[in-house]
Amino acid sequence: MSSTRHEEHVLDVAALKALAHPLRTRLWDALMCGPATASQLGELLGESSGATSYHLRQLARHGFIEEVPGRGTARERFWRATERETRITRDAVTTPSGRAALAIFGDEWLKLRFESAARYQQMRRQDLVPAPWARAAVEMGTTFVATADELAELVTDLQAVIEAWHARVEGRDGTEPGTSPVELQLRAFPRSIPAATPTAPDGAATSEHRSQP
Repeated sequence: MSSTRHEEHVLDVAALKALAHPLRTRLWDALMCGPATASQLGELLGESSGATSYHLRQLARHGFIEEVPGRGTARERFWRATERETRITRDAVTTPSGRAALAIFGDEWLKLRFESAARYQQMRRQDLVPAPWARAAVEMGTTFVATADELAELVTDLQAVIEAWHARVEGRDGTEPGTSPVELQLRAFPRSIPAATPTAPDGAATSEHRSQP
């Protein structure tokens, strides 16, 4: 049975370590754009189908992806990302191995986000983006002065808007006429750390980390 986006996928150390592999992170990211087989993903990422099959099974074991029911064959299964919010709690990064796993995943995830944004800009420069999509898309950034509590309130407000849109489009897989997977990149963080702000020991997180597909 398919998961719903209102469920949370809370990662323990074992699941975080399972995700902390560059190819698995890329497979998970690719499946967020729609279902695919190991062979299709191998061709997309320049890997063998044997390698992608192995890593897909590991992702499925820890709940990041699932098999698409009623599609594919016994030899060629279709996989999709589970529609759940993935949350990494502070407890998962209290050990050196947990923090190392988060660093591996975080570096690869950030690299993928930059690659995705750069790929879109290249498509625009080459006039490959249909006009309605080009007009609808936007890149914006702003800087303002706020307290830590105000920043937390802003993030909460934005998360509520995103959740409302997830609920509105839930169930689509990108094959419907006129639809496309849409990536929303949003980052909000202090440009400098006030001197009086306490930090956690050993770089441990002081709040939960969230990654929303």
